[in-house]
Amino acid sequence: MQVTSDFECGNGKNIRQLAPGHFRVDEEGEKAPYCKYFCVRIDGDDKPQEVKLDFYPDPDMGEEGRAGMIGHYPSPLWISE
Repeated sequence: MQVTSDFECGNGKNIRQLAPGHFRVDEEGEKAPYCKYFCVRIDGDDKPQEVKLDFYPDPDMGEEGRAGMIGHYPSPLWISE
């Protein structure tokens, strides 16, 4: 399984695998309200697999980036196959 944002409108960076099927993604420097928009691609084989994505504010944005994410809560994912 691989997580990438190397495509048009992709906005994750510093993507790293923490465990099988578990990835950390830093969002790409956006200010509120866009800091809650994440667009990544998950590639894997054809068998169903569980995936966990942890999203964090852009560390390059400092306090402004962190504050922009405060108050946002988990929401449904849009999935395209």
